Amino acid sequence: MAVYDRRNMDRIRRDSIIRSQEMYSQSMPRPETGAGDSSANRNIKRKEQDRGRNVLEELLDGPIDGDKLLIAALILLLIREGGDKKLILALGYILL
Repeated sequence: MAVYDRRNMDRIRRDSIIRSQEMYSQSMPRPETGAGDSSANRNIKRKEQDRGRNVLEELLDGPIDGDKLLIAALILLLIREGGDKKLILALGYILL
């Protein structure tokens, strides 16, 4: 069985801090280098999101509020998990 003295514990603690900082820095998104490309990509993404939002607003007869979004997320979850079809249809009816 390994015996840990204060020096070993301090070294282990420092190593763990360094590893966690490295993982954190790797998890952060890297900024894109091309300024023109990033603004063009943002515009394309914004247009796609607006198009999707317009379709949802058209289907749901009005703007999307928190309640409608929550019910839609619940329907999606139930569909993916193979939930009760009557419950899914009832939630869909409430959503309309």
